[in-house]
Amino acid sequence: MSNILYLINMKKIFSLCVAALAAITMTAQDIAVNIKLVAQSGGESTLLLASGTGVTSADNATLVAPLANTDNVAIYVQDDERYSIYATDGSFENLPIAFITDRMGAAAQSYTLHFEDVLAGTGVGSLTIKDLVTGAEQTIVDGESYGPFEVNTTNAKNYVAGTNTVIGNRFVINYNVTGFVTDVTTNAYGWASFSYNADLTLTLPTDLKIYKGAIAGDVLNLSEMNYVAANEGVIVYGAPNTKYYFAAGSGSSDYSGNSLKPSSSWTSNTGNIYVLHDEALYQYTGSDMPANKAYLPLPGGASSAPKHIRMVINETTAVDNVEVETVKAEKFVEDGQVYIRRGNEVFNLQGQIVK
Repeated sequence: MSNILYLINMKKIFSLCVAALAAITMTAQDIAVNIKLVAQSGGESTLLLASGTGVTSADNATLVAPLANTDNVAIYVQDDERYSIYATDGSFENLPIAFITDRMGAAAQSYTLHFEDVLAGTGVGSLTIKDLVTGAEQTIVDGESYGPFEVNTTNAKNYVAGTNTVIGNRFVINYNVTGFVTDVTTNAYGWASFSYNADLTLTLPTDLKIYKGAIAGDVLNLSEMNYVAANEGVIVYGAPNTKYYFAAGSGSSDYSGNSLKPSSSWTSNTGNIYVLHDEALYQYTGSDMPANKAYLPLPGGASSAPKHIRMVINETTAVDNVEVETVKAEKFVEDGQVYIRRGNEVFNLQGQIVK
């Protein structure tokens, strides 16, 4: 077992020891760095990235959340889980880094990223970090920092003052725009329709939910998918007003029974065509369908058309940071947001109790 792997396993039990990390003997394939997020309030959190010989994703450790008080912040790799330690034997290309703000007021939302204990073997190149909000890109150098940078409602549409807000669409390690095929931007409610002519997997950020839809009366029942299938229409849900990126790739989800159609299959408006608007589907009056959108055709004439189509999420998957209980979880939409009810408690998609 390599020194890096040993250190990562120990982190699952103890806090990371800076002196121990600095003492690692690197090989030509190894690289490691601590990225410390420091808030204006003084709260701080550290993310460890490590790649090299003997390091695999099985060595990742998950962040504990939600946060408890105003001084708490968190930084992590934004993947299916929230990793405060991210280990890989592959590349860090287009690795999304998310963080959670503290609950201080809007005037105290300044943060800095500090790069500590950067260790790299020969021939591995360097790590960079890109700020998608400002466009700035910086090489990660031991002892240097990025920032301070601000969080506000202008650069983070989902930011709510006085809350632990997840900022998941800002920082990327080793950003490479050619690694992305296309993107989709959610509306003010977090929804978007989407389609593409090739299989796609989500890359950045990774908190987007992808759904196929089965129509039943005036309800579109949404079922979660793990990829976007070629020439299938989907509805997606994520943070409001956020751009999400896709790369080429496939998945295992079954698209049979999907009622949503891709824009590539559009011929003409039959009068019973529905498209996404805000948080529901409404009858479409246009003559052309924009590229990479999805639409819902219904049988019958215009006189039989419902006013709108409601969306109902009929399959519930695990929610970050919500412990699995014997009580069945139920997803529902309220005021444009998706919530999960388990027993007498209601959680948002970040696993935080909201009501």
